[in-house]
Amino acid sequence: MVRSNAEVDPWKLNGCKLMWHPRLLAEWFEGKNPYPVYVEISPSGRCNQRCIFCSFDYMGYKGGFISTRDLENCLCELSDGGTKSIMFAGEGEPFLHPDLPELIQFAKSWKLDIAITTNGTKIPRDLDFLKALSWIRFSINAGSPSTYGHIHGCSPLLCREVWNNLYSMVQYKKRNDSKCTIGVQTVLLEENKDEIQQIAVMAKEAGADYYSVKPFTAHPLRVNKSPDYSQITISKLISDDKFKVIIRETAIKNLGRKREYSECYGLDFFCYIDHNGEVWPCSNFLGVEGMSHGNIKNGFDNLWNNRGQVKRQIKLSDCREICRLDEINKYLWQLKENRPEHLNFV
Repeated sequence: MVRSNAEVDPWKLNGCKLMWHPRLLAEWFEGKNPYPVYVEISPSGRCNQRCIFCSFDYMGYKGGFISTRDLENCLCELSDGGTKSIMFAGEGEPFLHPDLPELIQFAKSWKLDIAITTNGTKIPRDLDFLKALSWIRFSINAGSPSTYGHIHGCSPLLCREVWNNLYSMVQYKKRNDSKCTIGVQTVLLEENKDEIQQIAVMAKEAGADYYSVKPFTAHPLRVNKSPDYSQITISKLISDDKFKVIIRETAIKNLGRKREYSECYGLDFFCYIDHNGEVWPCSNFLGVEGMSHGNIKNGFDNLWNNRGQVKRQIKLSDCREICRLDEINKYLWQLKENRPEHLNFV
């Protein structure tokens, strides 16, 4: 029996979700300027790890923390404007921000869906914030402590601590009937390709809802070697009704392929806010002179409506391969620029 994509990947980690926002798409298609559906925010410019695959190592991890008051004002503005979701992630470890649990609760009170990507080492003891989250994803990129220490650039002892934190969170979720999806994700590297199955088993045993494997792609401002994915096989046999193994196969297959679009339309639905409150089209341009839309201190609405000059400077040749907007861009390009013949014969 062939399992449907919905059964294998109920959260659609592979693919595009914009079709579930038809009114927003209609406005965009008619030339209007909707607020971003989804915003990624970096609460912290600091990190307690030095992962060998980090896209932001060129920033130096010297940043501080985003202003709580400025971010709260921005979250109110985003909610009023129509933004649906926020992910706390970015250049540093989000939980290093001392006010993150309160910011999560604040954002939820403004009807925003909230998610976090974390290395899992600095999880607060009080897990009440979990009730306000749609999902949280632990970045765990090794099964053995020694490989973990090497890849994450930290003490191997932290490996056990991260798994313990994940287990504690799963138990809290069960006790409090939380709806938060708890996942584990690995960036596939030469250094961890032989431990992928081990990580998947450990994630299942810890009680995670899913385990995701995605390919490594280098940020344009740094250099690293991508593994030969043709030599890597991952079993999905441990997937069941309660636990999913999700391979980002679409992204892996698109490595090395020519883009099917010539403009990044996805940037009309997404933006990135760094730890200083600067707003960027996406993380690809973080720190690049002249590519900031402005700072949230000056109001998000104003900078979002006047971002045209920055958009005109963006060249896909400067972008990273298979970025998070890749599938969205394919969908939007077909919708707007590459419409099929006989469209009205539905």
